[in-house]
This record gives sequence, C-alpha cells and structure tokens, in this order.
Amino acid sequence: MINTDGTHREYHLFVPDNYMNAPVVIVLYGHNSSHSKLIGLTDDIAPYEPWLAISEQENVILAVLNGLFISEDEKGWNDCRSDAPTNSNADDVLFVSALIDFIVDRYEVDIDRV
Repeated sequence: MINTDGTHREYHLFVPDNYMNAPVVIVLYGHNSSHSKLIGLTDDIAPYEPWLAISEQENVILAVLNGLFISEDEKGWNDCRSDAPTNSNADDVLFVSALIDFIVDRYEVDIDRV
C-alpha cells in the first residue's frame, strides 16, 4: 500500500529473483474489476494471469494497480473522460508516478524501460 494525496492506494508488486536492471510493467484494468481479479488471486477469470510467469521468466517487475471505489461495488480510474460520470475523482497519475518512484528507489530497475 502507498499513500498518495492522503489516500491509501493498493497494488500488487511482483519482483523476480533476478531484478537487476529489470524493466517495469504497470498493469491497469477496466472499470468493475480489481487488481486481484485481473491476475487470478480470486476465483474470477484472470485475463492477465500469464503476466506472473512472464515476470519471473523475463525478469520483469510487474506492478498491478488497484483503482478506487467509484460506487458501492465498482472500482475504476479517473481517466479524464468528460462523458464518463462514474469516473473516480482520484489523482491516478499521481498514484502511478509515486509508485514508479518507489519501485525505482527500492529496486535497481532500467528507468528507460518503465
């Protein structure tokens, strides 16, 4: 969990054993899902579960981010579309940026491949 703009933000971070000079991949999902559903940590369909094996095999740091609740049962992002009244008001750009800074500070990554 990381705190951005006074809000606790969730993410899953998968770091391969050999992460020296590793690239970083940021994974986001569409509205009405979650970071856990996306990669198969729940019983739901997991369209990006193969990324976990790719992360280890190819030495890629994988950050799977979680959006904020935009309704009682739906999470999503502030994608700045004026025609999407259900968008979150969160500063998701700040979240992604802060998480990248955290990863770069903690792990020796290839900053040119984020």
